[in-house]
Amino acid sequence: MRSVSVIASVVTLFVLLGCSAEKDGVEDNFDRGLILNNLTDNIILPAWNDFASSTSDCQAKFATFQSNLDNQSLAELRTAWLTARLSWKNCEPFKFGPLESSGTENAVDLWPINVDGIETTSTDASSTNVNIIPSDRKGFAAIEYLLFDLSDEETLLAFQDTNRLTFLGLLIDNLNAIAVQMKNTWSDSYAAAFKADLGNGAGASTTLLANELIYHVEVIKNYRLATPLGIRSGSETPLPETLESYYAHESKALIAQSLVITKRVFTGGDGSGFDDYLNELKIEDSDGQALSAVIVNLIDKCQADLTAISGTMQEAITSDKAAVELLYNDLQELTLLIKTDMMSQLGLLVVFSDNDGD
Repeated sequence: MRSVSVIASVVTLFVLLGCSAEKDGVEDNFDRGLILNNLTDNIILPAWNDFASSTSDCQAKFATFQSNLDNQSLAELRTAWLTARLSWKNCEPFKFGPLESSGTENAVDLWPINVDGIETTSTDASSTNVNIIPSDRKGFAAIEYLLFDLSDEETLLAFQDTNRLTFLGLLIDNLNAIAVQMKNTWSDSYAAAFKADLGNGAGASTTLLANELIYHVEVIKNYRLATPLGIRSGSETPLPETLESYYAHESKALIAQSLVITKRVFTGGDGSGFDDYLNELKIEDSDGQALSAVIVNLIDKCQADLTAISGTMQEAITSDKAAVELLYNDLQELTLLIKTDMMSQLGLLVVFSDNDGD
C-alpha cells in the first residue's frame, strides 16, 4: 500500500531553509516531549497492551471452541475476534518502529484475502508454518473468512475437519505472538527512545507520529472506502468483495474505531497532542480559524457522516452510495488539512508516498 522513502535532496533543502527553527516567521519553542510522553504513556502503550490481551482472549475462546464445537462457543469466539480487531485499530497509527522493523505489519490485517490459498493451506495445517505463508492467507481477515463465511451450522460442520480447526488456532496464535512481541518491544526499550527523540527531522518521533496519522486517514479513505466504491479502479459498479470486513459485515464498526483513534492521536486525548502544538504557534487556516479546531471539527464531521450511513457498509455502497461518498469527500479534505496545512506549519516532513496520492 505504501512505500516509505526520504529523498535526500528534499531533506537537504529543508535544512538549508532553516524550517526546523522558524516557520513563516513564527518561532517554534514548543516542547514536543509533551506530545511524545503523553501519547506514549497514555495511548500507545495501553493500545499495544490491550491488543496483546484481546488476542490472548481469542486464544482462550478458541480453546473452548476446540473442545466444544457448538453455537455458544462459536458466538463467543466471533465476539472475541471482533474485540481483538477493534483493539488492533487502536494500534494502527503506531505501526512505525518495532512493527515496521519486524516486517509483520501485513500479517496482522491484510485484505482482500486469497480464499483459494486459505482453503489449500488449511488442508495441511500440521505442516504449516504461519510465519512464512503469504499475508493474504492469515491475520484478522483470514480468521474472519473461516468464522463468518458460512452459516452457523455449516461453520460448525466445516470445523469437524481437524486440519481446518488446527489452522484457525495457528492463525490466532500468530496474531497473539505478534501482539506480545510489539507490547514487549515498546515497553522494554522502544518507548524510552521514542520519547527521548525531540527533533523534527525525517526520522524523528514527532515526524513518525504525524506521518502515520496521515497514512492512517489515507487508508480509511483510499482502501476502506474508495476501493469498494469503485473510485480507485474507475468502476461505476461498487466492489463489495474488497470491503475490509466482507464476511462479518463489521466495516462500519472498524472505521468508527479508526476515527476515534485518529482524534485521540491528534488531540492527545486528555493530554498534549498536535492540536496543542498548532495552538501554541497560533496557527490559523485561510479563514482565520484555529487550524486545530478546523481539523477536530472535520474529524467530528466524518464520525457523523459514518453514523448517518444506514445498514451495513456492504448495503450502503450500493443503496446509499451518496452517504458513503460524503464520508469519502470529508476524509479527502481531512487528509489535505493534516498532510499539507498542519505538516507545513509545524515544519514536519511528509516522508512516505502513497500510490493514490491525495
